[in-house]
Amino acid sequence: MAASVSVHLEFGGGAELLFDGVKEHHVTLPSQPEPWGMRQLLVWIQRNLLKERPELFVQGDSVRPGILVLINDADWELMGELDYQLQDQDNVTDAAEDEGDQADMRRRCNPSWKYESFCHKMQHNSFNCPQLQSIT
Repeated sequence: MAASVSVHLEFGGGAELLFDGVKEHHVTLPSQPEPWGMRQLLVWIQRNLLKERPELFVQGDSVRPGILVLINDADWELMGELDYQLQDQDNVTDAAEDEGDQADMRRRCNPSWKYESFCHKMQHNSFNCPQLQSIT
């Protein structure tokens, strides 16, 4: 029987919205007959951490396109993807790859996000527009 494995999970780039806005999770995966791999970890994440909209995080038995997965800061494609066997104290990061994916994730999880983002930029003059200085 394989021993339990402690793993640090990080969700970012908008993916954290699918997990009640919580970016970091320190989890201990229980002992099981087979060693823990990424394939089993994704199933465990879906059953235990994912709070909404699984279609934005998983597709089939893997993460959906647009989600970057890092294992100990290395692209999981270099580590064997779903076949990688987790080691105790591994760091696994899942994040939307680019701003388009991040915005899509936020928009789908929170329809008012675009309006809130615009208001935040107006309030802090993030548009770098001198004419807005007199308004804000």
